[in-house]
Amino acid sequence: MAADGDFRFRRNGRSPLAGIALVASLGAIALTATTRAPWFLYLPMVAAAAEALRMLIVNPVTGIDIDAAGLALIDRRSRQTIRLATIDHVALTRWTDGVDVTLVLRDARRIAVSSRLLPESAVLRRELERRGVPVRAD
Repeated sequence: MAADGDFRFRRNGRSPLAGIALVASLGAIALTATTRAPWFLYLPMVAAAAEALRMLIVNPVTGIDIDAAGLALIDRRSRQTIRLATIDHVALTRWTDGVDVTLVLRDARRIAVSSRLLPESAVLRRELERRGVPVRAD
């Protein structure tokens, strides 16, 4: 939490999963090299290793801030702030693999929010309802 009453959530890109992906990709490259496979079979493995290495080095941070100014969506290098007064409601759609979140604005525009920016849905619901923003399950 930043100031009293403000909510802050961050997710780091430098996670154990990125390290595991890097090791697995490098292992797959080494295994493929022992079989003298054609060069094009290396491309997906090199791409996966490069992305995992980038996440470990750059550490892209994503998240949200909720305060008196509004709801700020932080996605790597960009920050978009939506005033709470302009949000009609937040729609939560449950799927088997997670929850989709959509901000429905008073002017009927809809803003889909990436799940990588958000805390678990119960925490998000509590923080939004505490500030008077209705949350609906679709």
